[in-house]
Amino acid sequence: MGAGAIDTTTAPGEPMFNIFSSLAQFQWRLIRERPIAGLARVGARGGLSGRKRISPGDPWFVTAKHLHKDRNLCIDQSCSRLGISKPTFYRYQKSSDKPADDY
Repeated sequence: MGAGAIDTTTAPGEPMFNIFSSLAQFQWRLIRERPIAGLARVGARGGLSGRKRISPGDPWFVTAKHLHKDRNLCIDQSCSRLGISKPTFYRYQKSSDKPADDY
């Protein structure tokens, strides 16, 4: 066997494997709980999490829409110039296709 391997067929190897397995599961649960606890703290203080919403009149939104409509730049170039990802670019386009409310 290589260095660091645990022989689970021996008497001391089996409980050692179970201990390491339990510690790994404990750490995984801690890692999962921390972001959830942080979001709960923010919510309890009345705060919001995540990015601010972008309105259709936002200059970034308008620029992305025009770049795509004019077809002067490919999507990669448009995203690079705007400093946004492709999914964000497509989300701008998708939301710009929706009709505006007249209220």
